[in-house]
Amino acid sequence: MPRIQLMRPLGEVWFAGAEQLEIDTANLFTLVAALDARAPGFAAEAELHYAFAVDGRVVADWATPLTPASEVLILPRISGG
Repeated sequence: MPRIQLMRPLGEVWFAGAEQLEIDTANLFTLVAALDARAPGFAAEAELHYAFAVDGRVVADWATPLTPASEVLILPRISGG
């Protein structure tokens, strides 16, 4: 089952202080849907405010496949002005 690491303040804001979750999911689309089921509204925020790294590589394609050994890091998106 992929291990999901939540960077601060993501866990505190959306997932009752959790720093890590394990969710059985096939790709980032289904991961975001599963997270939205736990924390309604997360999916809308994720698209604009969070980035995803799979196995140490930031990816923009939410169709990126996940394996049971995958590690997904969700972090606040950094944008400049």
